[in-house]
Amino acid sequence: MKQNVNNRARRTASIVFYSILGVGALVFTLFRTVGYDMPYYANPDYNAPLLTDLLTGFMATLIVACAAVSLWSMARGVSNMSREDHIVNNIHLMRLRLCTATATALLLIATFALGGGEVYANGTPYSDSFWLRCADMLVNTSMVMVTAAIAAVMFGLSRNIRTRRKDK
Repeated sequence: MKQNVNNRARRTASIVFYSILGVGALVFTLFRTVGYDMPYYANPDYNAPLLTDLLTGFMATLIVACAAVSLWSMARGVSNMSREDHIVNNIHLMRLRLCTATATALLLIATFALGGGEVYANGTPYSDSFWLRCADMLVNTSMVMVTAAIAAVMFGLSRNIRTRRKDK
């Protein structure tokens, strides 16, 4: 029975993934091909693509949907965890989850506080510092997390190499 549930979940996830991928490819293709070279009315030296609102709406919808699914998944995982699942192979899963969530939240707060600066768009300074800080927060947090993931993989690989050398 568990195998059928896993196969059904995997199949559903694949369908959702390929649907989002297809819609995303369609939206980006339409953005680049339909009315992309329309001149901006205030300054004809710049373009104002016709489907910019479609693209930003699609991206905003994806971000909100991803956040909602992440929160739902996290809440469901915590509520479905039985007492026996709290410690697996001497690893405290609840403590690990709590530390990961706390570290991520603190990293987001720190990168938001450190973000900002001045950006020029079309020769004029960008004036909305909140959204500039949000963009900095997401980019910088992603860079820190990718760097941490690479360091963790390297540490894991070096540990496996050391373990194999001891066995010989």
